[in-house]
Amino acid sequence: MRKVSGSRIRVPQVVSALAVAGLGLGLAGCTAPLPSITWYANSTAVEAGPTLYCELAITDRGANCPELDGPTATLALKPGDPVQINIPGELADAPWTLVIAYGDESERTAISNTEKTYSYTVTPPEGKSITQIDLQILTPVATQSGSGVDYVPAQLWVLKVIPVGGQ
Repeated sequence: MRKVSGSRIRVPQVVSALAVAGLGLGLAGCTAPLPSITWYANSTAVEAGPTLYCELAITDRGANCPELDGPTATLALKPGDPVQINIPGELADAPWTLVIAYGDESERTAISNTEKTYSYTVTPPEGKSITQIDLQILTPVATQSGSGVDYVPAQLWVLKVIPVGGQ
């Protein structure tokens, strides 16, 4: 060991400390990519990230809930065409629902997550065309009156449909 001004410098400890500090700086600039949903119809697959993505953990600075400017997936569908939605593993456990629009009408699916659901197919009712599908990850929020709980979307992926000719 070398002696400098009456104190000892331990080279292995200094090297370890610098390596840990460098790793911390390297990781600080990295963020995990947001999960993407794959929408599939008519032999075409489109992958898109969320339109809205709130981190579900609340911090001392409040919730991190940026509205993203898109991305919105688009697919060309004929009346009656089904759409398959492929859901990544990190979302499969979350309480999610689909809101399916058929022109001026919409319906919300009831999804039970007793088992992980990685894929779901939407087939429109006879004579209807899908115009938009929203996949929403829901989070509980106290009602304004404080007497109950509502579930609101905290994360949102959107598929917009481009209508093409009849069947």
